[in-house]
Amino acid sequence: MTARTRLYPLAAVACVTAALVIAGPPASGATRVTASLPSVSALTPAVGPIASGSTVTIVGKNIGTASSVSFGSAQATGLDEVSASKLTVRAPAHTAGTVDVRVRTKTGLSAVVKADRFTFAATVKPVSDLAVTATKSTSVSLSWTDPTDAGFSAVLIRRAVGAIAPTKPTSGTPVATLSSTARTFVDSTVKPATTYSYSAFAADSWGATASPAHVIASTASLSWSAGMTLPVPVDGPNPWNLGQLQCFSATSCIGNATISPHLSQDAQSDWLATGENFAVTLDAQGWHTEALPMPVDTDPDGVGPMSCLDVQHCVEITTALQSGGSDGSQSVLVVETLSPSGWSSSVLPVSSAWSQFEITQLACPAVGRCIGIGRYFGQDGVTHLFSDTLSAGRWTLTNLPVPTPPGPNAVPSLNSLSCASASLCVAVGSDAGPSDHTYLGQPLVETLAAGVWKAQLLPTPAGQFDDGSLDEVRCSAGGQCSGFADFEDLSTNPGGVEHPFYYAETGGVWTPTALPALPADTRLDLGSMTCPQTGVCRGVGQTTSANGAAVILTLTGNAWTVSPPLTNPDEGSPLPISLACPSVATCYLTAQGSQFEPGVIETLANGVWMSKALSIGDAQAGLLRDSCPTSTSCSALGFYVDPHEQPHAFADTLAGGTWTRTDLPLPADPGDTHLVHEFVADHADIDCAAAGECDALTGYLYNPTVGPHIPADLTALSVLHAGKWTKATVPGALSAISCPAIGSCVALGSTLVDESAAAAADDPAVAETLTSGTWSRARVPLPTGMSSYQFTAIDCVAIGVCTAVAQGIDPVSGEKTIFADTLAGGKWTLTPFTIDSAFGDTERIDSVSCPAAQSCVAAGEYVDSDSRWSVDFVETLAAAKWTVTTLPQVERSEQGTAPERASVSCPASITSCHLVTAVDDGSYGRLGVAYTLADGAWTGSSVPVPPGGLGEDGLDAISCPSDTSCTAVGDAQVADAMLPWVLTLR
Repeated sequence: MTARTRLYPLAAVACVTAALVIAGPPASGATRVTASLPSVSALTPAVGPIASGSTVTIVGKNIGTASSVSFGSAQATGLDEVSASKLTVRAPAHTAGTVDVRVRTKTGLSAVVKADRFTFAATVKPVSDLAVTATKSTSVSLSWTDPTDAGFSAVLIRRAVGAIAPTKPTSGTPVATLSSTARTFVDSTVKPATTYSYSAFAADSWGATASPAHVIASTASLSWSAGMTLPVPVDGPNPWNLGQLQCFSATSCIGNATISPHLSQDAQSDWLATGENFAVTLDAQGWHTEALPMPVDTDPDGVGPMSCLDVQHCVEITTALQSGGSDGSQSVLVVETLSPSGWSSSVLPVSSAWSQFEITQLACPAVGRCIGIGRYFGQDGVTHLFSDTLSAGRWTLTNLPVPTPPGPNAVPSLNSLSCASASLCVAVGSDAGPSDHTYLGQPLVETLAAGVWKAQLLPTPAGQFDDGSLDEVRCSAGGQCSGFADFEDLSTNPGGVEHPFYYAETGGVWTPTALPALPADTRLDLGSMTCPQTGVCRGVGQTTSANGAAVILTLTGNAWTVSPPLTNPDEGSPLPISLACPSVATCYLTAQGSQFEPGVIETLANGVWMSKALSIGDAQAGLLRDSCPTSTSCSALGFYVDPHEQPHAFADTLAGGTWTRTDLPLPADPGDTHLVHEFVADHADIDCAAAGECDALTGYLYNPTVGPHIPADLTALSVLHAGKWTKATVPGALSAISCPAIGSCVALGSTLVDESAAAAADDPAVAETLTSGTWSRARVPLPTGMSSYQFTAIDCVAIGVCTAVAQGIDPVSGEKTIFADTLAGGKWTLTPFTIDSAFGDTERIDSVSCPAAQSCVAAGEYVDSDSRWSVDFVETLAAAKWTVTTLPQVERSEQGTAPERASVSCPASITSCHLVTAVDDGSYGRLGVAYTLADGAWTGSSVPVPPGGLGEDGLDAISCPSDTSCTAVGDAQVADAMLPWVLTLR
């Protein structure tokens, strides 16, 4: 008890009431003293377990001198004085129920009051309905029902291997301690093909646990899942032209498309454009299309503007040809309306005096309220602007005011419309568009406020700029607007360089700001802008280069940045049409194809753009290598040949459960007379030091007009960082790369492609090492006199600790030989591989995996000298010695065929590895084979392949972030196309 000085009267005290006076008349000089009884005003907590030992704090008056505390008839222990008004005690064991807590001092016992009541709670009841809801090879999912006891606070999950479950909360393996609100749990720490017993213990706030609930679960065996094709370049006739797109979330978008119209002749010998309009929708099931209704005998002349409040409320207006009139076919405006009951269509009335009319922009700020803007050519020979407004179920035509044009050639136009509300809209464009440049025009703004349209011409930027047109406008809910404009540089010839500007509007005043400088060959036809939040905007344009690639401009705060051109892997790049960004990190770009190319939807997610075509044609594409730093992060390197027979490299990256495609840059052209001739698969490799941090090598041959192939400048190095691939300077012709850490890589290469070149002896092998952004070079030893070599793979377990495998031509026998080079202590060491006597004259080493220093497994294949069958083997480095092991044959390759590439991955040790390869089935097809090293032995099995079999390159690479998680890549023969193929081991 805390020491305290106490004063008591000398006379004896009898405690009869709450305040007593000393009996008898006071003696001479004596003082009359009052003594107070203790009282209890609060208990914390007021509920506790029936077991002893829980701490209870008592608050009251006159309790600092307590000699004992009772809980009902039982005495508390551990009495400790905190102050004159506070005590702490340890509650005794007690049967369930409510008792009074009373404090005794020398003055007496505290009275019974409501505040001193303490409840002993029974032990918490067990959880019920414990069940296994799902099992996979590496996870078990559990569910249960929690008890309803007041003291229930947690669930303890314990696990044991086998059918005998833990009986105590301290036995078995602890899996999880979950809060009282948890009802489910997924155990991801299990092994495949194993039986587990689980126990769930309900626990109360004082540490007591109920009897356990038990359940048994068996995990599935590891298996290769059926493969899937990844997004690939496409070629072939394209029926689609994509229109506008609106997105309301990352998985909810709607837009429009049309089949390219073509002319046909009707019975009246009038030519009609026949086509069909579609809605293009993104929902939880992915992208899909739906044909839109059209009035009878009406054919759309392409897609028109579309405005949607959500995926159930949309309006589209398009120009169409309608047959059956007194003068044959005539142009009409068709409105397509989407409501929760579906799509419907009708014809909008127009003036009979109009010709060549169209609705160019449409905005629907509310259900039943739409504003369309367009232009028509009148009988006066002048182009006029008009609006068509839907209100109270009726469409109303209105001519828009335009500043008086300075000449007969002026053609005003409105390019974009944005409505901050149902009563406030802004349309932008230009007041003139002449062909003879007699008047170069100014940006035009039309503003609808309080039911009245007003026109305003904006000043051009200071300098030699003119021919300005506002191409896009966006207005926020607060009425603030901004837009893009193009201005022609008058210092050049008409049609020369154009400069983009950004206009910001405040209080009706529009201020232009020049956008960032663009490459010399880039010209923007700004077609769209979107602002997912205040201060963040994106616009899209198109370059004037041969492929017409889309370019994204991004405004963050007051700073603009320009993306590299989005190189769509089709023949050329479709024309960008519309950009929609439902959030800062997610955007969708629709792009219109040409006559023989598909329309494309480009998706921005996690900083990377991915292309998706709405029609699938022939493709020639394959995957070569992959690198998977985690079980959910993977990058695969591949190539394809475009319709012009030009090769291109690309990377498919897995992040957030989705594969995205990015074209990689070409290497530098060694001369103006050279053209890219061939993608060299043996000069391609990829390594990812971490999720989203990768380095990829790609190699090409150039076809000069004269002379041999020159591989000296073949290689391009592409770097993935912060979600973007960029081109990096690379020092030479390289074929293998490994990056043990971000910004640290080692790359190796090969000699001339011509294996007989005597000059190879003067070209020693070198290692290129990247450190802190700088490449340095060091010699790598080769077998004596080797005339030709190629490093096929390298694995660096740490900076400065690497093992590379290679194959070459023996200068004496002319036979192929295989060897390894190891980097340690700043020095490279050569080790020729042990060659089995059964190996024929065709052997190759393809892959190496090193989970630790001086601990590696290398994979290769050879053709047996007697049977002429292709055989897989591994070379294992342990205790500073390489040993060879021939793998069991699962599928026999056709006799005499060259070995296919083998790839191996050992994520943690050389005692647990996975290897994939392919064999020729003898009928121009390839079968996939997977080998697993476990318990000291290699076993093999066939893996799923597409109906057409694997492609020419079979299965090229495997990467395993863990013993039970692997990704393998290759190519598949699907119909007449070769598509990238991915297999997963889970």
